[in-house]
Amino acid sequence: MKKILSTVSYCLMACFLITGCSKSDEEMEMQGLSKEDTLAKHDVQTKYYTAEFGELNNSGVSGMAEISLFKNELTVTIHAEGMVPDRAHAQHIHGFSENNGNSTCPTMADDTNGDGTLTLAEGVPSYGGVLLPLTPFPVADEDGMISYTMTFTMEDQVEPLQNRAIVLHGGFTADGVYDGFLPVACSQIKVMNKGKR
Repeated sequence: MKKILSTVSYCLMACFLITGCSKSDEEMEMQGLSKEDTLAKHDVQTKYYTAEFGELNNSGVSGMAEISLFKNELTVTIHAEGMVPDRAHAQHIHGFSENNGNSTCPTMADDTNGDGTLTLAEGVPSYGGVLLPLTPFPVADEDGMISYTMTFTMEDQVEPLQNRAIVLHGGFTADGVYDGFLPVACSQIKVMNKGKR
């Protein structure tokens, strides 16, 4: 009897470790859904967005962001180069929560005090306030590159994402002082597909 039980236990363990069967798979089969059907349904319901960064404050920063939204799960991936090495860089989704106005990226013409530095506050009329801090803020490597992926449970005020902008921060001001919140790159968020939610 013990031998039979150990054989059964071994077979069950092999099933989980080798074939990857799981309770969720069994539940899907009972509901008439295959793994492929479930993945396809997830893909159809997922909205995809992209953002291509342009430099601010003559930072030389460039990069891309990819965003996916499934129900209330927002996944943000950012790759950027030209950041200040070995420093933490704040990054946010900005927007206008009151009227869902369209966020844009500022230019040096928005440097209202004419000191040669576009501050976070001077950019607000263009891109709006912070709607979602993309934390934990990444630290650029020794080559000034950041690679970041994080999933958030999204609040309603962040949508519609196509009306928002992503701003990367952290650079030197005109007088050579490092400012962790200095805007160094910005991009409007663009829709890749609409999904069905």
